[in-house]
Amino acid sequence: MKFNNCISRSKQVLVFLTFITTTLASIYSSHAQSAIGVQFGKCYSKFDVVEGSVKFYDFSEEFDHKSPIVKTFYSYFPIKQLGIKQSIGYEKRGVIIKNDPGWVGYTKFSLNYLHLSTSLNLRPIKYLNIHCGLNYNYLVKAVGYYGRDGSGETTEHYSKFDIGYDIGSAIIIKGVFIEGSIFKSIKPIRSFGFSVFDPNLKDTEYRNNSYEISIGYQVEINKIIKKKKK
Repeated sequence: MKFNNCISRSKQVLVFLTFITTTLASIYSSHAQSAIGVQFGKCYSKFDVVEGSVKFYDFSEEFDHKSPIVKTFYSYFPIKQLGIKQSIGYEKRGVIIKNDPGWVGYTKFSLNYLHLSTSLNLRPIKYLNIHCGLNYNYLVKAVGYYGRDGSGETTEHYSKFDIGYDIGSAIIIKGVFIEGSIFKSIKPIRSFGFSVFDPNLKDTEYRNNSYEISIGYQVEINKIIKKKKK
C-alpha cells in the first residue's frame, strides 16, 4: 500500500511539472527552445542502510561502486530560464561489501537499471543549468559477486522499481556540457521485515544513493529544421 502511494505521489508531481511547462509553452511559444542529445559518464554509488535487529553485511560507506552510464534525452524550454527535460538510459547502482559473514562471502552487489527521468530545469545565468526531478528505475538484473570470478543472480531479492529524486547542475557551452547530479531512493529497494514476526524487532532496509558525472552533447531542434529548409 505504501509503495502504491509513493507511485501515486510521483505521478502527481510528474503531471504538475508537465502542466507548468505546457502552460508556459502556450504563453511564450515564440521563445521556445527544444533540444535532443546524448550523455556518457560514471555512476558512483552505495547503499543507505537502516540497520534492523540483524546485520547481514558490512557495507562500505564510500561511493566506491563504479559503473558506466549512458542516456539520451529531450529538453524543452518554453522560456529561456525555465524548461523540462526527459531522459531514458541505462545505468548500474550497487555497493561494495567489506565483510560478508555468511557462507557465500559476497564482495559486491550490482543492480542493472533502465531508467526514465523527468526534471524541471532552471537556467539562472547563461551556460548554467540546474535541475531537480524524479527518476523512475526498472530493475533488469541484480548480481552478487563473490571470490575472484564468482557471481550469481539476485534479482528476486530486490524491488522491481526504484523511484527517487535527482538533483544536479550542468555547464553548457555550444552544445557541449558537463553534468553532475545526485540520486537517492525514496523507498527501500530491499528490506528484511523482522517486525512481521515480532513487533519488538526492527526491520533492515537498503536504499540506493549515488552521484553521477557525465559529459554530453545536445543539438537544438530548431537549428536542425532550419538547415533542412535550406
